Amino acid sequence: MPLVVDLQRFQGEGTGGLGTSVDAHDAFLRSLSLRDLKKVSSLTPLAPIVQRHLHDRVESMWKAFHLPSSPSLGMLKDTGSIVSGSAALDLILPGLRTPRDLNLYCPEGAASAVLSYLFSHKFILQGPPLVWNSMKEGRSNNCFNINNGVKSLHRLKHLEESALITVVESVSLSPILPILFFHTTFTMNYCDDKEITCLYPNLTACSVGLNNRSEDYDRLHKTEATQKWEQLGIELVWNCDSKHRHYSENTTALPFAATGKCQRQIRTLDDAITLRMGFTEEKRISSDLKITWSLGYTDWMTNKVEYVDTHVSITTPTTGTKYSTLRHHRRALDWKTHRENDIESDGETSVARTSFP
Repeated sequence: MPLVVDLQRFQGEGTGGLGTSVDAHDAFLRSLSLRDLKKVSSLTPLAPIVQRHLHDRVESMWKAFHLPSSPSLGMLKDTGSIVSGSAALDLILPGLRTPRDLNLYCPEGAASAVLSYLFSHKFILQGPPLVWNSMKEGRSNNCFNINNGVKSLHRLKHLEESALITVVESVSLSPILPILFFHTTFTMNYCDDKEITCLYPNLTACSVGLNNRSEDYDRLHKTEATQKWEQLGIELVWNCDSKHRHYSENTTALPFAATGKCQRQIRTLDDAITLRMGFTEEKRISSDLKITWSLGYTDWMTNKVEYVDTHVSITTPTTGTKYSTLRHHRRALDWKTHRENDIESDGETSVARTSFP
């Protein structure tokens, strides 16, 4: 049954002062996904109400981890950092899962500033940081063996409260790089100091995620990660070709490229699929960093299996760098070799533990 809302009453107009209260606004909006809030805010009179509600969501996120909202947003701005993980997902799809920790992602070189801020709010390190120093650079500025885009990982706990935070330092100037190597699109979301962003909104709003395939998937990701979301009713799709045909007989176009439902499409942060919503009056400032990525997938052929791993390009006006797990992100194996590798695989190794919270 469609939901009918009296627009004037919802705004509190024309009702003799008996319009909808702020609490009633939140009761109506709190269960809506970011995609649904975007639709509600398209009604111009409701835009400021939705923006205030989103701001309250962000404020509640910080409060849950015993951090002040305004200074914490200032820290994100000053360090170029973002919030991701289950806390960001809760902003986009509220109520699915209560975040157990807060994951902060920062650019290369910004970890010390983020840690200093957290130290000033009664957080302490739980142990020594995990640091990755084995990234390699091939020809044409192609970086590989990148530990899922993570240079260092720092785990903290609050001195007095039950609160955990993980600070993840990127191997690049963009804190978004590690997010693009997540095991599924369902968690490819983040919040900066002005906006909440969902990279695959059509899938996420429907509780569906595309798995970010790779030849070394079990080595790169925690084995329980997929099970956790599936137990919550999330459909995780291993191969999107189970949902649609990639190529018809008459064209090589990707038929689902405009929907964000295809592992093979090339994406950018500023394309029509990405969903952003601001929760402050400040407008987003365009960045000189341009990011392009493609998910990993597996192509099952008659005589071989082709792996195409996740690959990301980050460019500035003067430089450009490509990031992937392997030196060559595309590799074909005959069926015999593929089966032998599958049998020998013994699940995750240390990479899964050093690159994700």
